[in-house]
Amino acid sequence: MSLRGYMAVGMLSAVLLPWIAYFALAPAGEIVRLAVAASLVVGLLGFVAAQIGRHVIRPLAAMGQEAYAIATGDIGDSVLPPSNVHEVATVRAAFNGMRQGLAEAFGRQAELEAERRFILNAVAHDFTTPLFVLRGHLEGLSTGLAASPEQRVAYLAVCQRKVQHLHRLVADLRASTQLESLADTLVRDPIDFRVLVRQVAQAFEPAAEDYQICLTTDVPDAPCPILGDKDWLERGLSNIISNALRHTPVTGAISLALAKDNGRAILHIDDTGDGIDPNAMPHIFKPFYRGNAARTSGDGGLGMGLAIAQRVFQVHGGDLEACNRASGGARFTLWIPLHSSILENAPRPS
Repeated sequence: MSLRGYMAVGMLSAVLLPWIAYFALAPAGEIVRLAVAASLVVGLLGFVAAQIGRHVIRPLAAMGQEAYAIATGDIGDSVLPPSNVHEVATVRAAFNGMRQGLAEAFGRQAELEAERRFILNAVAHDFTTPLFVLRGHLEGLSTGLAASPEQRVAYLAVCQRKVQHLHRLVADLRASTQLESLADTLVRDPIDFRVLVRQVAQAFEPAAEDYQICLTTDVPDAPCPILGDKDWLERGLSNIISNALRHTPVTGAISLALAKDNGRAILHIDDTGDGIDPNAMPHIFKPFYRGNAARTSGDGGLGMGLAIAQRVFQVHGGDLEACNRASGGARFTLWIPLHSSILENAPRPS
């Protein structure tokens, strides 16, 4: 019942019932009739006051206390008194919904704050390691610790490698800030995806040779036309191949196999490493995740490589997935839609 209904019933009862009792007790004396009527009025007013206190005042007072607690930062989980008054029950339900929403928002805020601290600590750690090595070798050069030309060349090589490492960390950090708006900033140009795959693979051939890893590429003879941002696609492919190189042992192998199927360009990148830990599989595409090897690689990145790669291919209308091969090692499979209209609209040779 609504609050207006409770008030109407109470007022009508307080007016009518005493008069009914007064006239019904006509045989009794005037004093008795007035006493009974007065008792009914008092009783009805007390009953109405009790009901208002139970169904209106108590719930509202409890909500006021909870609102004050929320204002001081204590969400609480106490149960508010129920009410049969429609308006109060509606306010109670809305208050509970607001409190639940605030609790969820505070929980998300706490998670974001914990994630922010984790990211800051991870970034600080990853920058500290190469900076420490770089400072030590520069001090060695400045103090003459590297006396021979061979030692100086070796020290400079380490310094150059650490500077490149810092450059990769900065590039990953910058890329991580661009992922959310990536879809709005892409430049979509006609690209032959097989040419892009070849170029990226060739860029990693010297590194593969240094680690005695056999890097092979198998692409179709026919063009694989796509629309995409060449720079971001190169970054995505490079991140996957770089990840494969880090997890493939010396004398191992990495193969890239590109094919066209059902309007898509599909690229399989296989390696002969130890594969992906099943416990890590659900997390490998999460930003800043590096599994059990976290913080142990002196030249590692921020754990953004695979997250960036997956996001790049998703905003191009494709995707990136990972699995373990039955023969051993990991397989990363990416696909991107083909655009045959690029070839159809291309100028014909005269």
